[in-house]
Amino acid sequence: MSIQLLGTKYVLGGRTFYDTALKFRALAKLVDLDRIGGPENRPTDRSHVRGIKSYLQVEKRPILGTLLLAARHDQIEFQFLQEDDGVEVGVLRLADDVLFDVSDGQHRTLALIDACKEADHYAHRAGSSPDFYLRDRVGVTIVLETDRAKRRQDWHDINDTPKAPNKSVAMAFDTRSPIGKLVRAVMTQVPIFHEDLVEDRANAVRKADPRRLYTANNVGTALTAFVLGSTRKGKIQAERELDERAGTPEKFQAVRAAAVEYFTALSVMPGWKHLLEVGDRITPEETVKIREGYVHLSGLGLNVLGVLGSHCERNGWDVARFAQHVAGDIDWRRENTFWHGVVLIPREVDGDGQPVTTYGIARGGDVIDEAVRRILELLEPRGFTPKLVAA
Repeated sequence: MSIQLLGTKYVLGGRTFYDTALKFRALAKLVDLDRIGGPENRPTDRSHVRGIKSYLQVEKRPILGTLLLAARHDQIEFQFLQEDDGVEVGVLRLADDVLFDVSDGQHRTLALIDACKEADHYAHRAGSSPDFYLRDRVGVTIVLETDRAKRRQDWHDINDTPKAPNKSVAMAFDTRSPIGKLVRAVMTQVPIFHEDLVEDRANAVRKADPRRLYTANNVGTALTAFVLGSTRKGKIQAERELDERAGTPEKFQAVRAAAVEYFTALSVMPGWKHLLEVGDRITPEETVKIREGYVHLSGLGLNVLGVLGSHCERNGWDVARFAQHVAGDIDWRRENTFWHGVVLIPREVDGDGQPVTTYGIARGGDVIDEAVRRILELLEPRGFTPKLVAA
C-alpha cells in the first residue's frame, strides 16, 4: 500500500524538493516521532506545543507554516504528469511504512497530532464520530537530504532568515488578542487614534511624517495601561489579565466602550484639539512642533493618560468632567517644570557654542506611576479622590 498525493517537484541549489499537502491525521503515520527533538533539531518545548494546539482549537480559520521533512531518494516515487517553467507536476507515492524526519516544524507536528487525538477522545466519550480536522491539510515540503549536518543547517537557515514583525505591526495586525482587537477598534472610533494619525508599520514615527503622532504599539501599550491600570506587568501576566477582563465578547464590548468614551473625551487635550481642528491642512512643521511641545505626545505620556483613565473608570468618575480637568488643569507643555526630573530628564547640549538645556523623555513604570500620583494630587481638590486604585 502507498499514499498518493498530487504535488510539484523542483530544484533549488542543486537539491530536489517536493511540495504537497498532508491531512492532519496522516502526520502521525508519516513522521518519525521518536526522532523529534533529537540531535538533528532543537529540544521540544511542550508549552509551545500546547500554545499551537490551543490556537488550532480556538481559531476557526487557522493558518500554519509549511512543514519541512527530510527524505532519502528511495523513500519517494514521483510520477511525472506535466512541466511548467522548470516545475514538474505529478503524483507523489509514499509507502505507508515510510517515516520521514521533521527538519522544521516539529512543534507544529506534535500540536497537530495532539489536537487530533484530543478531538477523537472527546468524540469517543460523546459516542459520536470524529469530525474535527477530517478535511484539514497542512503544507509540506520534502527535501531529499540525508546529511545530518546539512539538515541542522537547513533548520538554522529557515529560522534565521525570517524577520519577526515589529511591535507596531504585531499590535495592529493581531486582532485575535483582546488588546489587538482593542487597538483596531479605537483606531476606527477615537479621533486622535485615527489610522491616518497612527503609524502601524514601524516602531517609530518619522519626524518628516506630516501627520503621524503615535505608533500602533504606543496605542496598544496605553490601552493596556487603561485596562490593567499599569504598564509594569510582565507580558505573560498582562496577557492573562487582559484575557480575564476582555476575553469574552461581552467583556470586550464593555472594555471597548469604556476606552472609546475616555480617549474620545480627551480630544480636548492641548495639541490634540488643534490638530483635529486643522485636519489635513496642518503643515509638517506644525505637526513636529506639536509632537515636540507636549508631554502626552510621547509614548510614555500616552501611558500616563492610560493609567489615569484606569483610575477614572474604576472609581466611577464622570468621564467627560475628568477629561476636561486633565486637559485644562494640567499644563502638559514640556517646558512646564512640573514634569522636569520626573517624565522629562534635563540635559545640556551644544547650541552654536552656547549650552542649551533640552528635556528627553524618561522611561519606566516608576516614572509613569509618579507622574500619575502627582496629577491625581493636583486634581483631588476637584473631587477626584481615588477610592479604588488601579491594579
